[in-house]
Amino acid sequence: MIAKILPEEALRETLVNALIHRDYTIRGPIRLLIFQDRVEVRSPGKPPNTVDVETMKLGTHVPRNPILLSHFAKLGYVTSLGTGVPRVIRLVSQAVGKEPNIVGRDFEVMVSIPRRTHVQ
Repeated sequence: MIAKILPEEALRETLVNALIHRDYTIRGPIRLLIFQDRVEVRSPGKPPNTVDVETMKLGTHVPRNPILLSHFAKLGYVTSLGTGVPRVIRLVSQAVGKEPNIVGRDFEVMVSIPRRTHVQ
C-alpha cells in the first residue's frame, strides 16, 4: 500500500543517505516524521564539505563517513555513487507528481517527500 502513495525505494534511499552522510559529531537522532501529506527525514548537521542542495540534486557525491558507506555498499544499499538524490527526485515526481523538498541548514538536512493523500 505504501508504494501507491510513496515510492518505497525513494524512502529507503533517503534514509540510507541520512545514515551515511549525517554529522556524527552532533548528538541527536535522525528523525522520521510521518504526516498525512508527506514524510520528512531530518538528519543532524549541514551537508558535508562543499555540498549544497543544488549540487545534491545534480548528483554531487562527497562521502562524510566512508567506512559506513563501504558497509552499506557491501549490504547492497548503495548503488552508483552520486545517483541517489536524482533518483529520489525522479521516483517521487513519477509517483506523486511533485518533487521532494530538500533543505540544507547549518544544523540539519531535511528531505520532505510528498505523499498522495488518496490512492487512485
